[in-house]
Amino acid sequence: AYVPHWLASVLKPDQDAIWLEVPFTSLPKAQENVTEAETSFQGKNLGFAVDNVRVLANKEFLEANPAAQRLFEQITIPIEDVNAQEQLIHNGENRPKDIRRHAEEWVQKNQQQFDSWIEAAKQAVQ
Repeated sequence: AYVPHWLASVLKPDQDAIWLEVPFTSLPKAQENVTEAETSFQGKNLGFAVDNVRVLANKEFLEANPAAQRLFEQITIPIEDVNAQEQLIHNGENRPKDIRRHAEEWVQKNQQQFDSWIEAAKQAVQ
């Protein structure tokens, strides 16, 4: 499987499942510039590029909204939390109101971190 994915909340990495490793990176020609460092996770070469989930925003929007840019730059959510939310969706909590509730509950559980992100974003415009 891959992460983020709901399965990682059921099968705990390094307890119930392990990452399979390849002896060397061998990708299609279109990905010939991908390095072994980019295909490695926790010291294991997985054979494919490791994904990074990031905020994507319009350049003009960011220039006009430095607070939003600063907020986006700071946001980091532990993969375990993303996997847990993916499991909720898999279990049927997949309506927009469910997803909003998941986000609000995450913020409540991580209020101090969230507040520090908001404060830094506010300072970006002062």
